[in-house]
Amino acid sequence: MRLDSISPSSAQDIGGTAVTVRGFGLDTESDLACQFGMGGELTKMVHSSDGFVCVTPAAKAGNVSLAIIRLTDRFPLASISFRFLGTTRIVAAQPSRGFVTGGTLVRLQIRNTPYPQSVTCMFGTTPANGRYERPDEVSCISPVADPGVEQVTMGLRAGTEQYTSDLTFTFLLLPWLKTLQPSFASTVGGTPVILFGTGLGSEPPLACKFGDLLSASQEVISSSALMCVSPASPTDHTVAVFVSANLQDWTRASLPFSYVPTMEITRISPAEAGEGSTVLISVFGKGFIESNEIWCDFDGTEPRYTPTTHRSSGLLTCSNPGSLPPGKYSFSLVDENRNKLVASGPVLQFQVLSRRYVKAVLPSRGPVRGNAITTVIGTAMTGTDIHCMFDRDTSAATIVSSTVLSCLSTKHKPGPVSFQVEFHGEIDETAPVFEYEYVVAPKLEGIQPSLGSTDGTTFVTVSGQHFLHDDTFCKFGSLDEWVHPIQTTDSSVLCTAPAHPAAQISVSIVSGGAVSSQSLAFEYIQPPLLESVFPIFASSG
Repeated sequence: MRLDSISPSSAQDIGGTAVTVRGFGLDTESDLACQFGMGGELTKMVHSSDGFVCVTPAAKAGNVSLAIIRLTDRFPLASISFRFLGTTRIVAAQPSRGFVTGGTLVRLQIRNTPYPQSVTCMFGTTPANGRYERPDEVSCISPVADPGVEQVTMGLRAGTEQYTSDLTFTFLLLPWLKTLQPSFASTVGGTPVILFGTGLGSEPPLACKFGDLLSASQEVISSSALMCVSPASPTDHTVAVFVSANLQDWTRASLPFSYVPTMEITRISPAEAGEGSTVLISVFGKGFIESNEIWCDFDGTEPRYTPTTHRSSGLLTCSNPGSLPPGKYSFSLVDENRNKLVASGPVLQFQVLSRRYVKAVLPSRGPVRGNAITTVIGTAMTGTDIHCMFDRDTSAATIVSSTVLSCLSTKHKPGPVSFQVEFHGEIDETAPVFEYEYVVAPKLEGIQPSLGSTDGTTFVTVSGQHFLHDDTFCKFGSLDEWVHPIQTTDSSVLCTAPAHPAAQISVSIVSGGAVSSQSLAFEYIQPPLLESVFPIFASSG
């Protein structure tokens, strides 16, 4: 037996190709089979009008021996050379997605390339001219996608052969960027920035680029919101923010984003407020920019954020939330997404004190010249920057205890005025308003008698003007005790002189908290000592 020819002399390694065998003596045997390669699978040889036919099995690419085997004894009768060709396969396609507007450069990695035969890339059924970058790499430009097309299968056409694959290319709607927040962040990076627009919900998330710097992390929030973490920047400047589906094609539209120096807070004033009250807080530091996206943060819990007003690069102002219950709250600055804007610096706290309440003002009268000690009784009388308000005049208060304040009355004309306590420049409009009366100091005209016994039994009458019936006292010398009068009229005060060693002293009158500007002399004398009486009796006549 002799083999003269086979057709075809090669076939794809996937098998299934009919090979016609021609030669001498093939018809002398009735039970023959073909074996492609030593130890290969035996396939029954079938007679046809053109010769004898064998079907190739799947095999490894390469040259093999096609042997005619007699099945009865497995004896090889003749052989001829045959070649299995590797099947052309697309093993990779990068990138795997682009925008529906087309224009994405796609690179296909080819195994068993048909090089140098001209090739065409197939995006589903849409062709695109291919070009060899290397014998095993073909590049092509994605076409404009038809409306409604989302994902297509990648293929390759070479001559009359067309090769399909399991690889896909996804067409995405071109994103439209509307706005972002915050619109600025520190140069140290790491700030979550939310982009708003349309076409932002694809998975995996679109890539973000801040100028020439790629974001290290992205997260889809919704189809209209994408979160990107700002990369660190070597300088403070404004950049454009883009998004991309493949790190190759970036949106033409962009949004401005500013890198700013890190903000620092050195102190806040005031650092406290009463329960239910709102105060204007000054925030001192550096690096503050003019923006409506900076908020004061009281402990990082809703609704504990208030907007700031920019005064200078070193000063912002904001108000505390009036709803905060008593306690201490960590204070910081945040952006609209509640990201902290202050990376370092002192740990600052804002304290809300239990509700302040004024119960009494003692005394409720004082001299028109002012400078009289006034005591305020109440609750939560603590903090700094506290003032007593006499009508519209203020006097700094001193904290005696958590329930007592002390201040000096201001100068004022005679008559009643309103009295309130001001905390940090604010007055609680719901607090009661007390009355404080300014009185003219008593004017003294005479004293009768002007001397008395040291044993304190002398009734003394002081005459003069501006004596208040319910709030007048006699003061004898340096004695701490004021003597309550027995009787007071508009023009006289009757007091009992207290015991005192023999001496000449000054007597003054205190009326309505006002001390008489002049004093009157009064002399204490030792009473005579009686040792005996003679005679001890006398006639009644």
